[in-house]
This record gives sequence, structure tokens and C-alpha cells, in this order.
Amino acid sequence: GETLMRSEKPYCPLEDMDSEDPLFYLYTSGSTGTPKGVQHSTAGYLLYAAVTQKYLFNIHPGDIFGCAGDIGWITGHSYLVYAPLCNGITTLIFEGVPTYPDAGRYWEMV
Repeated sequence: GETLMRSEKPYCPLEDMDSEDPLFYLYTSGSTGTPKGVQHSTAGYLLYAAVTQKYLFNIHPGDIFGCAGDIGWITGHSYLVYAPLCNGITTLIFEGVPTYPDAGRYWEMV
């Protein structure tokens, strides 16, 4: 893995996108029937995620941000993936359920 990484460029070329181009699809929970795929567009979603994280959570350069939302939920998508990338900060992502084997796992992560 490390050998492969050394041969890669330290950047990715930008891809021109339209503001309404699809960014991702996420399915609803299905609590009112069959789950439905919801398309989120590029500009509006990214702007909202970045600005709400920056100002509601008082984000600054060098911060490490953790979110209890599952990455399969819109909260996890927003504040574990897209907003931290837009704001240039580190994200704490954990595997599994945050309360297993007990709720003390939250404090172990901190």
C-alpha cells in the first residue's frame, strides 16, 4: 500500500461540475413505506453542510470533529464526510456501535 501511495500525485485534478450535478443518492429509512432514493445536488448540499458545520459547531483550522451520526444517515454523510472535507479539518470516524460494549466507549474515543 505505501509503495503505491508514494507513486501517486499529492493532488487530484479538479473536475468541472454544474451546481445541480448529482453529488450522491441516499435512501430514506422507509419508516412510512418503501425507502426512497433522494438525490442531493453538488453546490447547495456542500455549501449547507460546510457552513452549518463551520458556524454552528464553531470550527477552526486544526480541529478534530466527531459525530455520533451513522455514515449511512444524512447527518453522518454531512458531518463525517462532506463538511470536514470542505472545511479542511480532521474527522473522527469509529467502527461499529458507539454504545457497545457499553456507553463508556464514547469517552474512550475522546
